[in-house]
Amino acid sequence: MELIVVFSFVGIVSTIGLAVGAYAIKRDFRLKEKKVELEKEKVRLEQLKVQLALKKDEHHEKA
Repeated sequence: MELIVVFSFVGIVSTIGLAVGAYAIKRDFRLKEKKVELEKEKVRLEQLKVQLALKKDEHHEKA
């Protein structure tokens, strides 16, 4: 009887451990996706900044 209780407890603890591990992996993956999206946005903003600077230079050269 004690053996069944011990194995049940071990099974429950291991199941909870797997669930927590899976959640952590999924959360980490989502954070990496967000980081990639932010990096893409940062690059896009830098490109817009460069384009604006070029337009500003062209405008000053014409004047």
